[in-house]
Amino acid sequence: MATFVNEDDLPQSRRKGHDTRVIVARDVLEFIYTGTVEVTQENAKELIAAGNYLMILSLKTVSGRFLEAEMTDSNCISTFYFAEKYDCVELIRDSREFIHQNFASVGEMDEFLSLEAKEVAVWISSDEIAVEAEADVYKIILKWVEHSKSERKVAFEELFRHVRLSFLSRDCLEDVVTNELVRENFACVKLVMDATVKMATFASEEDLPRSPRKGLETRVILACGGEFTFCYLPEEDQWKRLPNGSTERNQKTQMLTFRDQLYTFKEFSKAEKYDCVFNGWSKSDLIDVSADSAIVTVVKGDMYSIEVDKPVGKSTIKKYDVERCTWQTVVESSQGCRNGSCVIAGGSYLYVLGGSAPINAGYVSKAERFSTVVNQWEEIADMQQGRFGAFGEATEGKIFVAGGLNQDRKVSKRCEMYNVSTNEWQYIGSLNHFRFYGSMVCLKGTLYVLGGSKSTRDSLLAVESYDLTKDEWIEKTTIPVERFSKDNKVSFTSCVVKLSKGKYDCDEFMNKSWRFVLENFRFVAALDEFLSLEAKEVEKWLSSDDISVKTEADIVLEWIEHSKSERKAFFEKLFRHVRLVLMSRDYLIDVVTNELVQESFACLRLTSTALKMSGFSSEGDVLQTPRKGVELQSIVVCAGYENFCYFPEKDQWKRLPGGRSTGHTQMTRYRDKLFRFPRVGRVERYDPVFNVWSDLELRENVSRVAIVKGEMYALELNTSEQQTTVKIYNVEHCTWETLHSSSEACREQTCVVSSGTYLYVFGGKPPETREYVAKAERFDTVIKKWEEIADMLEERGDAFGEATKDKIFVAGGKHREGNSVLQTCEIYNILTNEWQLTGSLNVSRMRGSMMCLKGKLYVLGGEREENYRELKVECFNSEEGKWIHKTTIPSSSGRYNDERIFNGCVLKLSKGFCSLGLAERYDPFLNGWSSFPFCFGIGWDKVTVIKGELFSIHETVTRIKKDKINTKTVTIKKFQVETCSWQKLHSSSQCYRKDSCVIGSGNFLYLLGGTSPHTSQHVAKADRFDIMEKKWEEITDMQQARGGAFGVASQEKIFVAGGADEESTVLKTCEVYNISTNEWQLIANLNVYRTHGSMVCLGGTLYVLGGFDQTKKNPEHSVECYDKQGKWIVKTTIPVEEGYEEKQAFKGCVLKFSKGVLDYLDDAVEDEEEIINWA
Repeated sequence: MATFVNEDDLPQSRRKGHDTRVIVARDVLEFIYTGTVEVTQENAKELIAAGNYLMILSLKTVSGRFLEAEMTDSNCISTFYFAEKYDCVELIRDSREFIHQNFASVGEMDEFLSLEAKEVAVWISSDEIAVEAEADVYKIILKWVEHSKSERKVAFEELFRHVRLSFLSRDCLEDVVTNELVRENFACVKLVMDATVKMATFASEEDLPRSPRKGLETRVILACGGEFTFCYLPEEDQWKRLPNGSTERNQKTQMLTFRDQLYTFKEFSKAEKYDCVFNGWSKSDLIDVSADSAIVTVVKGDMYSIEVDKPVGKSTIKKYDVERCTWQTVVESSQGCRNGSCVIAGGSYLYVLGGSAPINAGYVSKAERFSTVVNQWEEIADMQQGRFGAFGEATEGKIFVAGGLNQDRKVSKRCEMYNVSTNEWQYIGSLNHFRFYGSMVCLKGTLYVLGGSKSTRDSLLAVESYDLTKDEWIEKTTIPVERFSKDNKVSFTSCVVKLSKGKYDCDEFMNKSWRFVLENFRFVAALDEFLSLEAKEVEKWLSSDDISVKTEADIVLEWIEHSKSERKAFFEKLFRHVRLVLMSRDYLIDVVTNELVQESFACLRLTSTALKMSGFSSEGDVLQTPRKGVELQSIVVCAGYENFCYFPEKDQWKRLPGGRSTGHTQMTRYRDKLFRFPRVGRVERYDPVFNVWSDLELRENVSRVAIVKGEMYALELNTSEQQTTVKIYNVEHCTWETLHSSSEACREQTCVVSSGTYLYVFGGKPPETREYVAKAERFDTVIKKWEEIADMLEERGDAFGEATKDKIFVAGGKHREGNSVLQTCEIYNILTNEWQLTGSLNVSRMRGSMMCLKGKLYVLGGEREENYRELKVECFNSEEGKWIHKTTIPSSSGRYNDERIFNGCVLKLSKGFCSLGLAERYDPFLNGWSSFPFCFGIGWDKVTVIKGELFSIHETVTRIKKDKINTKTVTIKKFQVETCSWQKLHSSSQCYRKDSCVIGSGNFLYLLGGTSPHTSQHVAKADRFDIMEKKWEEITDMQQARGGAFGVASQEKIFVAGGADEESTVLKTCEVYNISTNEWQLIANLNVYRTHGSMVCLGGTLYVLGGFDQTKKNPEHSVECYDKQGKWIVKTTIPVEEGYEEKQAFKGCVLKFSKGVLDYLDDAVEDEEEIINWA
């Protein structure tokens, strides 16, 4: 029996003795005699080995199918190589397919990470591996190298060559090139640079060295006609509907793909662009074909057009310059001058076939081609018949042409083929339908014909495909437009386009269901349907900005817990989509203690990073944007103390807090805050997160301010010297820096608009003429110089405008004739350097505001005449090209004869913002104070920060009758940044003591000393509140009774000093509490008696300052520090001005400044040594 199985072929684990061999032999004999065998996890591989040795293929197949059923991400690699070893054809195929389909997860398993470099290279070089993005392949390589970095580092370059860098995003390429392994290898850096250049030059897919991985995208036939857009998937014989276009297409509409985007060109109309990523159409001012007879096509990734001017008898070849966004003339010639010709791109040539002759207008068979390499025309053999309105396609060295009107002016269905190598034409099988102005496309080697018309009245919906082996056209399908329209006059045109998978399932029903899920995501995520989704489907939803949630919730955890054992492996991948930086600290603390998070180092790191940022970080510091529903965009309008915000979608006005200035000249948004620049005085800033105004030291003699690429620029005018200075605001130094000075654009009352990297200056009044002009200029902020552009159509002063989609709108202002106020509006096309008038405003206005919100233009504010303000708000209807009255600013005065004119801009507001302002905040970056919406209520006492969260202790007394105390309550609250409100944590009568010292340390609020509610004397009692457990604990009493003391926590110790004892005598004693031993001990005394002072710790050194002196009436100005010898020494004195009589005590804390800011603050003292000390 032992001879049945070759012991060398069996796995090592099974060579354990005679008994095992006997069992396997018995199973093999049973299979030979009965054709059945019980395959188990223990014997499956032994049976395959035995079947291979004995050449029993059926035994191998049966056992292999068992292994296939047991295959998982973690064992599929070993299963594949085992199948290869024993030549299990079916198992090899199935395990390979399993690995391909699950490659992203398989690549992270230990089996894959243990492979040799050459085996890894085989897998990652395959077209068949299914990954969500090419970046997944790169990450798998990094993980494989990191698994044993010292040994595998040498193999990185060879593996990196298999990453298809051309299909990585620009952001991903930037991450790749900064990786240590890439940076250290010149060949890898060069590969990344080459891919970046390819991306920058928008190479077409045909120019890319490799194709995308399977599963990343699919190619479909797109058909456009009338307002309809459909895509056809030939392999599935399935039609999908895409969004409607914004214009009606006719039979002469052209369609092509250029740099992975689809364009349609219609006579006398702008090109329309379909964005495959965002699944929508838009008018494209980027590519404009000026002549209605131009035919456009793409040759080797470049766009060319042929414009025909029959009366002159010449044709013009133009090439589109992507960098300049203009058409450049290549050559003008009498060749190719025929209307109705068929233009086809093949290789590096433009083929022009047939058309109407310039002299007799007959339809000819003439054929020519234009070489885009040498820019010359060449004649080729004429076609077999004359054609007008024909259509065709180039593929595999051949040109196919079909249909059109023949020389007898009859619609044809004949088709012919041109062999490029032999310069010969020959007829091939005819179409099934007569048609002209149709489309022919090639998809995966098969030709398709669709669209066009069979007569001037009837369009064709039939789609035909060419069977090369039978030389015949087969009717394949029909464009399903009749389901949506009974009009049979819709003529379709088509081309092949590449779509990411999932982008073409865009039926109306799907759009509605998608929208419902997004808007009700928190509810939907709790349903069984959602909890049953695959991980990649859940990831798609979680990564969306559009899901509506009030705050980030534990959706991922709920999905994992639904089937924890199977889904646990996906947790880290899904967890990355949770926007942790937008969560509250309480929620993050719960997250970091979760079992799944603690088991993943990556998840722990993400959570700890979020915890660090969960204090009062600005949005600029936050790496992720909030979900839909967490914030709103609105139009903010301001006039002196009256400030409002308007929500167009709801047609709703809300009142904002009043500013401090009664008048201002302009308003702009900078770093998601609102800035107002008054005629005189300080600049004001509105913070939408905390709903407050603050004064800033930003003001200089600036006439206009604008934001360019996130930077604040200002124009400063000196009309006496006719000098214009361009300045940029340096945030780090809190100053304006001069960029450029010249005599250009030196005009008052100009309109300043920013677009791209330019500052545009329109109109205004030159100092030498004092009359308004139409002059227009722009300042390039990159190369720092002025450029002249085309003048406006009308002279304007005090006009206003906005930039949107490569256009600048300018409206209103004063006219040079009689200073009359205008209501005209004009548009500047940045690409063509041309102005054109558009619909006028409904009311004349000057000094108004124009802004763009969600693609719509709004005009508001300003004056209709001097000191007569305008309250109406207008909105631009782009389809009709006119302004419509939208609403009216709800000014409380209702007066129009008011000099406080309204200005406006778009601003992002957090939902739930409140209007409470009882505290003040200092911004070290912009060097200004602002009111802060912390409403503590009656009787609030102390605030402190614990682990980045703000806590307060409220002490309140409730009375029933005069002088009769009912209850004394201490309430602990925490400030919620998201909702700008205080959340109550705990309330009790325990620990009620006024004048206590409150210190935050670890997870505790320490309450030290204070006045006893029973004896009204200061006590030594000490307690602490646990913010996690939400309860009070007693600790050891202090060495001395204190009220009005002050202290700080440092290095597991609490330091407390000063205050007044039970006899109300001011103290200078100091003591320290050891948290770990729960003991107090006295340390060195202060040099000065003080109460209600401040103690801070900076760089490990303790400082004491401020408070009141021994008299309890006069502020104490000395500053002491605790030295290494355990003594307090007087360090410096707060430099109050001479004659200072303020009776308020100084308070202190530690604050972080940006480098360089201190150099730009005013010196507080004149003595140089003192300045150094304070700096």
